[in-house]
Amino acid sequence: MKAQPMEPLQRTIKSEFTAVPRPKIWLSWSSGKDSYAALQYLRAEKRYHVEAIFTVIDPVKNQVPMHAVSAELLLQQADVLGLQIHFSKLDANVPDDFIQPLLDTARQEDVRLFAFGDLFLEDIRQYREDNMVNTGIGTLFPLWQQPTGELIRNLIGSGMRAIITSVDLKALPASFLGRELTLEVVEQIIALGCDPCGENGEYHSFVFDGPLFRHPVTFVTEEPVVKDGFGHLGLQSTEEKPSV
Repeated sequence: MKAQPMEPLQRTIKSEFTAVPRPKIWLSWSSGKDSYAALQYLRAEKRYHVEAIFTVIDPVKNQVPMHAVSAELLLQQADVLGLQIHFSKLDANVPDDFIQPLLDTARQEDVRLFAFGDLFLEDIRQYREDNMVNTGIGTLFPLWQQPTGELIRNLIGSGMRAIITSVDLKALPASFLGRELTLEVVEQIIALGCDPCGENGEYHSFVFDGPLFRHPVTFVTEEPVVKDGFGHLGLQSTEEKPSV
């Protein structure tokens, strides 16, 4: 019997092993350590393609709520990360309406997942998942349930550098504003009974350097402001202001 050529079978085998495109992801970006940690994890995983970051800003102050970081600095972060950034403006009268403009753009770009850097707060996770119901875009929580002490120590050990920009004065004194997150500072935070990563809102941060950055982000600090039980340290870019 004459042997049959193998080429069709080879083509079939090759087609079965064709690489599946990685799903596109937009990552929620607050400018701080948790967002940075989520991006670090997602890039290391290689199962996903982080195409862009997105941020909600206060249009009156032109900064991230609670973090007190200007939109210009967020643009700098996106640039040194090599990522697109999408802004959505928070409307105090309709606080949940910020997500719709992001969703409209994301669907046009075939984004499959929105990722968030939350660690263990069930109510926050549920809120985010509820916002995404029937949108056609799923949610991903790459840091979920990771031990926060181990996470922050690993981040600092890897070379991430961040400054504390906001504190809940019920948990931490205003003297922590402007301090760089070092291992020593983390131990002081723990000694005061706070979560190492500030997951309960004890503090917020701004990452200005790390292995994921092509170069450090430069900034200047404003005078600390204490109001309504919180301390804030505004940060402004030293570069020429682009439009947001």
